[in-house]
Amino acid sequence: MVGAVYKPSMNLFPKNGIRVKVDVTKATAEIDFGGYLTKAELVGELKRVSPYSPFEVLSQKGNYKVAIIPLPGGGTSFSKSKEWSKIQTNFQEKSRIGRSLEEDGTTELAFKETKLKLDRLLCVAENKGTANINSAETEKIEEELEEAKIRVTRHELTEQYNKLGILYNETANYQKSEEYYAKSLSIKQQILNPQSPELALIHSNLALLYRNTGKYIKAKEHFDKCLSIQKEVLDPKHPNLALTYNGLGELSVKLGDYKKAEEYQKKAVSILEVLHPKDPQLATSYSGLGVVYRSLGNYSRAEEYYKKCLDIRKEILGPNHPDLALVYNNLAVLYRSTGNYEKSEKCYEKCLNVQKEVLDPQSPLLALSYSGLGELCRRKGKHNEAEKYLNKALNIRQRVLDSKHPHLSSNYNNLGVLYRTTGNYTKAEEYFKKCLSIRQEVLHPKHPELALTYNNLASLYEKTKNYNKAEEYYQRCLAIREEVLDSKHPELATSYSGLGVLYEKLENYQEAEKYFIKALGIREEALGPKNPQLAASYNNLARLHRNMKNYTKAEEYLIKCLSIRQEVLHPKHPDLINSYNSLATLYEAMGNLGKLLEHSSKIRLTLT
Repeated sequence: MVGAVYKPSMNLFPKNGIRVKVDVTKATAEIDFGGYLTKAELVGELKRVSPYSPFEVLSQKGNYKVAIIPLPGGGTSFSKSKEWSKIQTNFQEKSRIGRSLEEDGTTELAFKETKLKLDRLLCVAENKGTANINSAETEKIEEELEEAKIRVTRHELTEQYNKLGILYNETANYQKSEEYYAKSLSIKQQILNPQSPELALIHSNLALLYRNTGKYIKAKEHFDKCLSIQKEVLDPKHPNLALTYNGLGELSVKLGDYKKAEEYQKKAVSILEVLHPKDPQLATSYSGLGVVYRSLGNYSRAEEYYKKCLDIRKEILGPNHPDLALVYNNLAVLYRSTGNYEKSEKCYEKCLNVQKEVLDPQSPLLALSYSGLGELCRRKGKHNEAEKYLNKALNIRQRVLDSKHPHLSSNYNNLGVLYRTTGNYTKAEEYFKKCLSIRQEVLHPKHPELALTYNNLASLYEKTKNYNKAEEYYQRCLAIREEVLDSKHPELATSYSGLGVLYEKLENYQEAEKYFIKALGIREEALGPKNPQLAASYNNLARLHRNMKNYTKAEEYLIKCLSIRQEVLHPKHPDLINSYNSLATLYEAMGNLGKLLEHSSKIRLTLT
């Protein structure tokens, strides 16, 4: 959402927005300004339109400037079969910024070329990946913008600063991205009304940057500023408000505040369902609710909302759109979580079929699918296939992403988890350290992803019986999570569980129980009563009490664990089989042969 419409009027938002008809074959557009049409040429190559690849349309009639932007939610493509898109536009009194560049003639050819180069790089980043972005090109654009400062209006300059911030965000140069967003914000604060929707946009961009780099407090601050402006100047049912609620919902998931996340996503849905029941942004909010319910372990509701998202995208985008593939990916992850590996695999296949049809073979989105399939194969015990898919993902990401991109670090992390699972601890440590090296360099020192890496290294050292190192890394992980996450965040429970397991192995049962109880308290309060993580806490306490020969207590916790797993997991899920096996082992220790036989037979039935 880079451009805006300027009109000498204090009426900020037209009720029906502006309609743009795009002729893909001729690269022209017809713009309907509420009653009359004007034609304009598209600047830039018309491919996939997203928040990262805007295409400007200049109208000669009325001296308006319009940007074709995606429907809220992003990822809208224009095609011959789908030529119409409604875009919401922001109006600001023209006198606030002086005459347009087209009117005063100050825009030189060189500056126009700089703008086009920047637009081209944004398109390349979106369509081909960031490895195709030459750092020398971006540096040259920076120099050209610096030279142009005295010859162009501040408004035109701040638009390019904003685009440069987007580009640097895409290439994972977060420091530069922040620098240019801040420059854009500083100028806009000088030339625009404090309640300008354009200021809200910059706050939104900064919020997304800080969310992605783990600076959640700063992210919340800028989302709140964005929301404050929008509430002041927008209609309560404006789709841009829904977009901000969606962003706040996603941030709240990161913070572990699932109730707040649900509240924000429902606000977004309530706006969008009234405006248009088939709006792509509504599909995005349905997907956001799916993420909330999956995080809470409410898998049936998560599936319901993912399928609502899928229905909308199928209808308006057609069967072969990248955004459709993302829904199949989300469903695949959901089914993988419940142990329904067959359904998960089918969804990954659908996802890949779409992506192979419409994406470049080196698209980062294909890498995401290969990575997901790798994790699925790991869980199924197909370790060779898992390695094959994870290396496919790695090869793509190494070609198209910057060597310090966070997605590349995720790939190293996944390979580390695989090698830890197969007992190849040397390779596991190698990949975890590669992951750590990137995350320490590009992420905030308190980023939760950095904490996750410490946690994985701790688990590895625990398996190799290097307990001192394991404790050191568990404590590093815990220090970050206790500082930046809510006191009831489930990831805190994960840290407490890890320390509990470590102290259990060291036979420090009192300390182990203390941490297991802490983890249980969080999960009982923050997650649903049928969440698999809650079942894992019951399982940990059961094992601890069995080791302490407190069999009655162990049985109580194992039955609680089994009850959840029987309800939410697939009948052949390894965790469910493990519960039957644990009960059988416990009853054998207790000398209860009847119950031993009962649970042994359940294991046999499950495995057949």
